[in-house]
Amino acid sequence: MLIVRKPGVEFNSVLLGALLGVAALIAGVPIPAAGAAGEGMLDAAEVQGLAEAGGGDGGGGIRIGEPSPADAEEEEPDAEAWLPEDWSFGLERARLDAGWMPRNASYADLVYHGHLLMRAAWQPLGPWSVRAEGRLNGHYQRGGPRVEEIDVDYGEIYLRYRGNGWRVTGGAQRVNWGRIDEFPPTDRLGVEDLSRFVLDDLSERRRAAPALRGQFFAAEWAFDALIVPWFREAEMPDRDSVWHPVDRQRGRFLGLPAAPEFAGLVRDGRFIEENDGEGGAGLRITRTGRGWDAGATFQRFRHSTPYYELSDEARENLDNPEVAVEAGEYTFRAVHPRSYLVGIDGEIDHRGVTYRAEAVWLSDRPGTREEDFAREDLESLEWGVGAEVFPGDGDLRVNIQVVGSHYLDAPSLLERSNEMALNGEIEGRPLQRRLRARMRYAIGLDERDIYLNPEVAWVDWEPHELYLAAHYFEGAENTAGGFHQKNDVVIAGWRGRF
Repeated sequence: MLIVRKPGVEFNSVLLGALLGVAALIAGVPIPAAGAAGEGMLDAAEVQGLAEAGGGDGGGGIRIGEPSPADAEEEEPDAEAWLPEDWSFGLERARLDAGWMPRNASYADLVYHGHLLMRAAWQPLGPWSVRAEGRLNGHYQRGGPRVEEIDVDYGEIYLRYRGNGWRVTGGAQRVNWGRIDEFPPTDRLGVEDLSRFVLDDLSERRRAAPALRGQFFAAEWAFDALIVPWFREAEMPDRDSVWHPVDRQRGRFLGLPAAPEFAGLVRDGRFIEENDGEGGAGLRITRTGRGWDAGATFQRFRHSTPYYELSDEARENLDNPEVAVEAGEYTFRAVHPRSYLVGIDGEIDHRGVTYRAEAVWLSDRPGTREEDFAREDLESLEWGVGAEVFPGDGDLRVNIQVVGSHYLDAPSLLERSNEMALNGEIEGRPLQRRLRARMRYAIGLDERDIYLNPEVAWVDWEPHELYLAAHYFEGAENTAGGFHQKNDVVIAGWRGRF
């Protein structure tokens, strides 16, 4: 990952203008070639299966890649004729938005964000396929500590081989084994993207990591094995960003109460990170029945989100903050503890309602003891249950979930030992489906902790969307809502999927 900062350039006009120009140029050209692979495309086995189901050479079934005579007469030259028929190249996703932070207590007034995801794919009529993605993100913040950051990163870059009932994929991949939206307890081998906290949907808050994946299918059974040879830590925002989990101005950590002993150390301390070593491995087994699906997961993983532990030298000098800041090689170290995970999950469709549940046991979840501020890794239980329904004519979707997290046999900690929250999403399509209106929400059940995300998007301009959204935070000081209470933001923007 390459980070480029150019303090001397007016970032918001140069970067966002460039992103908009590139997106408009590419979005206006129909670039996927015939037979190109991508999201939702059929592989060779699926094409053969559809051809056989349609009656073979003489049947009247579906013909893949064979236009009707009428269509053939009006067919225009391929805009990407220089590409081989089994290749595709183009813009996958783009976004530009600008946000205003209305609260006087916020450290920033305006935040801007730009995103491009490019892809190239090779999908011949055979067992092999290749996909390569590159992404560009731009972050700009003004009205307080300035952030001007360009992030060039890889997306999914893999080589895949499909066999009869199995496939193997090697390279950078995004893997999500969870069922619950927003905070799936089973999703631990994935790499989190925290650069914008929770402003984006869960699918956009994951980065690719190098991995080897083998999937095997036998009747109603599926086996999914994943090896992550190198650890990749979560993608973090700039240290001066309002979305960073360490508030260096107030001397606060996300999820912890305000501690006078910590405040000066956080503001003036030295931070280092421990992010090398192996990533982990996991096995997921699922069985599908009529209207139900169940799975079991076993993992050895490292927490991708950093946990900040206080150095021994600093703890020994807490009564003298000036000495504590200078003691030892560092003040705080960002660590990623290893842990085992055993989990079960399931899904049932009943009378138009989809019920989901998952629960996991973790062998090592970090916490900070209240008595001496030392880190201790403890067992924990995390779970979630939810229901999704499409009432009425199907234009309304309601998703409601309850999630919980509990340390087991824990001493007195700075963190909350037991957390419970209600979260989900309500989405409708008014004005003959020209608009999409939705509300994402998360409400604490054990502490006051509120997050609300209303959004209205004009979607009658496919594949483009224009949207207006708000993100509201409120809560106790030891909650995410309380930590970001000053960071309410109203965002207007454009995004497209191609």
